[in-house]
Amino acid sequence: MFNELESMIGVFKITSNDVDKSFDELEKYEDYLIKKEPDIYQIKEPTDGDKWAIEILRKSDLQYRRRSYVRTFFSYVEGVIWGLSQLCITSGNNNLTKEDLLKLEEKKEININGQIEVKKQRQSLAERIKFVLNTFVTTMDINLVLDFGTQDWISFQEAIKIRDNITHPKDKSLLVLNKNDVEKVIISHKWFSKILDNILSKWK
Repeated sequence: MFNELESMIGVFKITSNDVDKSFDELEKYEDYLIKKEPDIYQIKEPTDGDKWAIEILRKSDLQYRRRSYVRTFFSYVEGVIWGLSQLCITSGNNNLTKEDLLKLEEKKEININGQIEVKKQRQSLAERIKFVLNTFVTTMDINLVLDFGTQDWISFQEAIKIRDNITHPKDKSLLVLNKNDVEKVIISHKWFSKILDNILSKWK
């Protein structure tokens, strides 16, 4: 189990670093472009930096970087949740019920004409995150109470909707993210990272 943990933490660090880099790149654009955008085209003698900003704005690079940050973050989240679920499944903890194990594998048993069959179980991302994190804490006997009644968790669920909109857009307007959308993802990023750090630090 220790070797599995070390391997999984190594994966988490790499994917977490990807999210951090994506955010850093976005922040550079946000800090410069958003502040200068209202007046940038009115400058009589633009500096090289102004010219660079104008070119970036014309290419709509800011929207791409916003969407990229959202996608990178949730790819990281889903990877972490999958990894923690696998550690639970292979833990050998006898307190995990058959139903727990099936749910960790995103499956369920159904009765078809007296025959029990295992089928894929659809779970919302929010539901799965809560279940896997709580199950991991219990399975690994970690002294930690997870609170899903906070404003941060509400922001996280709103961020999931933003991710869903840009992943399966029903209209091109859904691909345009504003500053408030990004802020919700930033809050979610900080909240999820803090929870994961607390879980892993108390387990090790």
